[in-house]
Amino acid sequence: MVTARFDMRLDERIKTKAEKARALLGLKSLSDYVAKLIDADASRVIAEHAGITLADDAFDRFVNTRYGFDFLCLHNGRTRMFISMKTVAQLPFQKISLR
Repeated sequence: MVTARFDMRLDERIKTKAEKARALLGLKSLSDYVAKLIDADASRVIAEHAGITLADDAFDRFVNTRYGFDFLCLHNGRTRMFISMKTVAQLPFQKISLR
């Protein structure tokens, strides 16, 4: 594995808590603990922004909008929506919470 250096400053209180958590998890170093946290959080953030999950009623409202879809299909047990790039360009995107 190729590694890269990452330096950071921490409040002493945060570092003390992180060292305790590292020890409780049995990790060798604070770097291992921080790398584990960064990896898990980065994966979560990327997954959250990679797609949109809609509640059933929100999905129904979206399907029935004026934009429509070129077609819907099932893929790996999940409904997939396909719309043309021309249609995508017309969508009024804004960040909203649907949960």
